[in-house]
Amino acid sequence: MNLIVVLRSIEGIAVCCALVWKLYQLARLPKHLPLRLVTVCLALAVASFPCEALLDPSVMAQTRPGPIWLMWLHESILLPLFYTLICFFLFSALNARQARRRARREGVVLGCALTVLTAIALALRGGPSASYPLALVSVFFLTADLYTVYGFAVAMVWTRRYAASAGRRLARGLELATIGLVALEVATTLTIAIVIIHWAGGRVAAWLVNTQPLLLVPGIVVFMAGVSYPGLAMRLAAARIWCRHLGAYHRLRPLWSLLHEAFPEDAFHRVPTGRWRDMTSLRGIHRRYYRRVIECRDGLVRLSPFVANATQDGPAPVSLADQIHAALKSAAVGETAPQHVVPLAVPDSTGLEADAARLVALSQSLQGRSVL
Repeated sequence: MNLIVVLRSIEGIAVCCALVWKLYQLARLPKHLPLRLVTVCLALAVASFPCEALLDPSVMAQTRPGPIWLMWLHESILLPLFYTLICFFLFSALNARQARRRARREGVVLGCALTVLTAIALALRGGPSASYPLALVSVFFLTADLYTVYGFAVAMVWTRRYAASAGRRLARGLELATIGLVALEVATTLTIAIVIIHWAGGRVAAWLVNTQPLLLVPGIVVFMAGVSYPGLAMRLAAARIWCRHLGAYHRLRPLWSLLHEAFPEDAFHRVPTGRWRDMTSLRGIHRRYYRRVIECRDGLVRLSPFVANATQDGPAPVSLADQIHAALKSAAVGETAPQHVVPLAVPDSTGLEADAARLVALSQSLQGRSVL
């Protein structure tokens, strides 16, 4: 039982974190229909937690009934959740017209299931749960479970179809979601077996009751991870780029400081920034990084006429650092620059990142130097 409580806690944390993440994405893309649908799906999942907390574990395992209106409320939250999940894949894999037509068809199936549950709840109202007829309780459980199995099966089919035409990152997330759906399908099938055995008057084995949540809860967590994987992977990739730009920005400071001292008019930002603020600020890193790379390159173009014996390929960073240091002294005392310009610190390959890497290497070789 302790393991089940731990798994339930992990499930709750995972679903709540996924909901917060989707709400953040929805705030940025409020008109994205599939995103709205998956957000509603997660919100319904979170809304089901209070009902589950009020219901006895044996009721959740469907070995005995609980208060019928609380059971009805719980299933009235879960069944639309599965319908919303189906619609998410429909509107993700089909065009809008086809998706709406299929969604209406799926809505009829949902309406039938909710009608049966409501009719049974009305028939059982007013009495204690111990007096509920076993047949009606079993039909109530089976109706909800069969729709759950149906919902997972349809979602699994559309997950596979959508994954076949999706990009690599999205396909990987959908494959993970499929694994979660398979576990949920098996767990719900075990629940149906529990209800049928109990209805037939048999004794439900303890291992069957304990195995169901051991599949259900990890299945939910894996499914949530699969749905959230593409966005999280993209954010992690963006975070890696941000960290790389942050490090390169600060490693460019020795070169940039010397060039800025020699040619302050080349700075894009004319209002001086304090060193402490520049070192601790985390805002606008990409913009500041690109600006510093361009300013360093512009400064080297201005300085290149002072650099003697520069070649097209350029010398090694340490040798070039000595020449740049000498050239900066010449520029500082007001010597007249030659008329020719030569390339300095030329990268081995094209692209801004290669250029920045070459400038960073040069900057590190100038660490601790000053013009005076």
